[in-house]
Amino acid sequence: MGKASLEREVQELRKQLTLLADKNASPDEAEEPAEDQDGNLSLLQAKLEAFMGMLQKDLGEIPATTAVGIFALGVLMGRLLPR
Repeated sequence: MGKASLEREVQELRKQLTLLADKNASPDEAEEPAEDQDGNLSLLQAKLEAFMGMLQKDLGEIPATTAVGIFALGVLMGRLLPR
């Protein structure tokens, strides 16, 4: 890389830095109102409760030996996969 290309890259990085600084300086425009955040939280909680209910129903339908086998297979795969 030549000196000119390095200087252009530094200038471009400085422009990006100023754009990010300007964006962070005005967080009021980007943030959601508190009402929307509360609505999102209650929606997430409702979805989580629905998922837990579905999971309990599905686990009730699976025989115990199959559930233990699935769990053992998951543990075995977790041990065998490289980290």
